[in-house]
Amino acid sequence: MSLISRPVARFLLLAASLTLVGALSSGCCKKKDSGSASSDDSADPDTAPVPSLAHGTPVPQSLSIPRTGTSFTPPAGWEQEQRNEWTIVHVPPDAKGNIEAFMAFVTFNKPNESTRKIGAISRVFGLKSVKWGAREFIELPSGFPATGAGGTCQDRVGTPCEIHYYTINPGGSEQILFVYLVDTDRATTYKESAVAALKSLKKG
Repeated sequence: MSLISRPVARFLLLAASLTLVGALSSGCCKKKDSGSASSDDSADPDTAPVPSLAHGTPVPQSLSIPRTGTSFTPPAGWEQEQRNEWTIVHVPPDAKGNIEAFMAFVTFNKPNESTRKIGAISRVFGLKSVKWGAREFIELPSGFPATGAGGTCQDRVGTPCEIHYYTINPGGSEQILFVYLVDTDRATTYKESAVAALKSLKKG
């Protein structure tokens, strides 16, 4: 013979269930901090993450880099977007909305500023597992010295990619950080275009 009536038993069972749900939502299932950038980093327009790229505007035949007196020829058919302090030139999104290659640039004029911007590349563009290789030095046809490195990474959706950056001194106080990235399986298609754009950098 039960010592608790059926209505009271139902009430106690419901109360226990609500208590368990409350404990789960406030305790073990709470979302963990994923190590996001500090508020100071997020407030910096040069190192804050940029939103996912989408359709941009068609690139002109020549693209100027502000405050440096330089310009370069972007690949024909690519698109341009301005995100925070970065100018980004990328291939049009594919049918799934993925961007298979892009190049981007930002300028700097303070000591150690390039180191900070390079260190923020993975956060700015949502990259994972970035592994830089040996330092590279090239002299552009314009005569500008360019120092950087190449490496591997994964993009926002986990696609393997190849990435390169260069700091470029065009003369004067304002210098350029130039980055380009291509999906690994599309490197043959797009890398040549990105390198050609970099090598087209000139005064005027």
